[in-house]
Amino acid sequence: MTKNTCIISFRLCLIFLLLPSLPAWAENPAVDQAMAGIQAAIPTAQADPLRPVFHFRPPAQWMNDINGPIYYNNYYHIFYQHNPYGDQWGNMHWGHARSRDLLSWEHLPVALWPSKEKGEEACFSGCSVINPAGEPMLFYTSIGHVNAQQWVALPADENWLTWKKHPDNPILTDALHSPLSIPGWRDPFIFTHENQYFMVIGGGAPKVLLYQAENENLTQWKYRGILFEHPDPKIAYNECPAFFSLGKKWILIISHDAIAEYFIGRFDPEEGKFLPEKQGLINHGKNFYAPTCMKDQNGNWILLGWWNGYDESRGGWPQNKGWNGCMTLPRILTLAPDLTLQQQPRPQLQSLRNRHLSFPESALDNRQQVFELEDLPCDTLEILARIQLNPHDRFTLDLFRSADGTRTIPITYEKDELNIDGVKIPLPLPNDGQLCTLHIFRDKSVLEVFVNNCLCIARVISPPNEDRGLAFSARNGKILLKSLDIWQINPVWP
Repeated sequence: MTKNTCIISFRLCLIFLLLPSLPAWAENPAVDQAMAGIQAAIPTAQADPLRPVFHFRPPAQWMNDINGPIYYNNYYHIFYQHNPYGDQWGNMHWGHARSRDLLSWEHLPVALWPSKEKGEEACFSGCSVINPAGEPMLFYTSIGHVNAQQWVALPADENWLTWKKHPDNPILTDALHSPLSIPGWRDPFIFTHENQYFMVIGGGAPKVLLYQAENENLTQWKYRGILFEHPDPKIAYNECPAFFSLGKKWILIISHDAIAEYFIGRFDPEEGKFLPEKQGLINHGKNFYAPTCMKDQNGNWILLGWWNGYDESRGGWPQNKGWNGCMTLPRILTLAPDLTLQQQPRPQLQSLRNRHLSFPESALDNRQQVFELEDLPCDTLEILARIQLNPHDRFTLDLFRSADGTRTIPITYEKDELNIDGVKIPLPLPNDGQLCTLHIFRDKSVLEVFVNNCLCIARVISPPNEDRGLAFSARNGKILLKSLDIWQINPVWP
């Protein structure tokens, strides 16, 4: 057993000290077996040098959608889709972790498991909520019945280390919206408006349905109608909807076809309709999916997404490494005056900065400048580049460049388009130019890029460790590199 494996095992053992008696999951064979499956895979996962060290990830095995993030009693809790028995999708449970700052995490026991004796085969995505009676609840889609059902789990202890299924399950069935038939009816998300509790659920057709609570325990609901129908008839389904107010507008986030979209508009609670005015992509590229949102302790809306890795053939991580998937960096959401959804990493991330290299302003005229990174480790970095751009400019920023220049992770700009290692993003500029900010995070095999705090990409990469160079090239006249700052980032995992 390695030192790091011992540390994680010790931390899991400390969980027992928080309870006055034996934890319920230790008396639950399904959870006990799931925990054993995770524990057995830890050494394999820890041996993989591609595994991220400052993004959230489980102790081992597969994860996908983030579920039910919430700030409660001075802790941030996240749950997530989890396969405790392998590093590929299947056997959906809910993993669970908590944090004081959304940076350093404490793994907790598996929260939800399929209740096989009740015909349940998987616990799909959902949300958490504190009901008007002050009771924490997990809502999720229960799979294995003739049609999907929405179930609830309640905490069995004050620390939320153990959970029990609600005795009144199922809480919602498709009989509520009968005779309307919605294939793939799943992924409940609860929001409030004027002291009323509402729920949106996604599915095929592609529609998002709206429900309203009828009691303070949130165990009785009525169907209000179709909140939203995707304007593109080619879209087959809307997964993992999130719906909330931001400023004076409402935001709807949905996922489909390996992308996540946002719609900005107005909510009419009387009619139960969302009236979109603008739409866009949450993220560019196909390594990001199923984001959800929560409010932090300061009242900011925070977006948390799943880093979709799958396998190498789909641009992800190799199989049989004991892990797959992580969470994106937490992003603060704001609205620009033109209703563009802005996203930026939480400033608390700056506390992980270590060694710093700063390069002064540099004007490049049809030439390349190579930046020496000295002995700075290049596999956990934050890079902040500010570039003065005009519409006719062309540049290349080569990240993690080999000594001979034949290997690189390129970021290029040309003809109103930014290309980040093959992911193309429209970036039209005004005639008088614009300051372009590239905020780049590399965490082992993950590359997360924020462009002007509104365009984002998440990308799986695997450059060799010896590829340590960084170069900037102006290719159509003079370009002003206003500043370039590089920080080594400290890990949050042992």
